[in-house]
Amino acid sequence: MTDNYNVEVKLLAVTPDAEKLIETAGRLCWDTQDKTGTIPDRIQKWLDVGHESMIEHACATFYIRASRALTHELVRHRLASYSQRSQRYVKETEPKYVEPPEIKENESAH
Repeated sequence: MTDNYNVEVKLLAVTPDAEKLIETAGRLCWDTQDKTGTIPDRIQKWLDVGHESMIEHACATFYIRASRALTHELVRHRLASYSQRSQRYVKETEPKYVEPPEIKENESAH
């Protein structure tokens, strides 16, 4: 069955007080617990010098309903951690797929 996927995205969870968590991680790395300054300024200063590991402590979790092709692009570039519906363990009784218009409109392509 073909399906024109409308991408659906829902925010499920987010790190509360993420900037404070990022600042704490950065201060531990730089041993600057006693320094003053605003949180956004301090974080920006670390990012400006290429110190980005502390931003990985904050996270957001999304539910994304989209085509397998789109999710494969997301996974390939590994910008985050992913849990995806398994094609190995989940039986597809009515599989859906995206059919490009060029193929859909071309009978000889079927």
